[in-house]
Amino acid sequence: MNEDSELSRLERFVEKLLVKYDELRAEKAQLLNTLAERDSLIEDLEINILTHDSERMVISERVNKIVDQIEEWEMGLEEDTAEGEEKTEEAAESEAAEESGDDNVDKDDESRVQHNLFSVEESR
Repeated sequence: MNEDSELSRLERFVEKLLVKYDELRAEKAQLLNTLAERDSLIEDLEINILTHDSERMVISERVNKIVDQIEEWEMGLEEDTAEGEEKTEEAAESEAAEESGDDNVDKDDESRVQHNLFSVEESR
């Protein structure tokens, strides 16, 4: 009888080990699945970051180009302002010439002068 009880106890122990082993295998499969999902999520987020970084670079380049264009325009405006003062004198002479009947003076000289968009002064 002693052998039967020892054998029964061994059978119960092995059965518990097998149940625990099956539980651990199921938990491992679940953890591997969770790990795969997280790896996929991490990959998607990395791609998202790279996409946003490249978009930010493109936007930054475009903004820099716009700023450069504004700076070039302002430089040209300073030159045009100097020319505009000369043209204002020419326009005054043109008006005097028109009053005297001289049609050879170009009427659009003053309209070609650019004005600073950021200035609060009104155009003349």
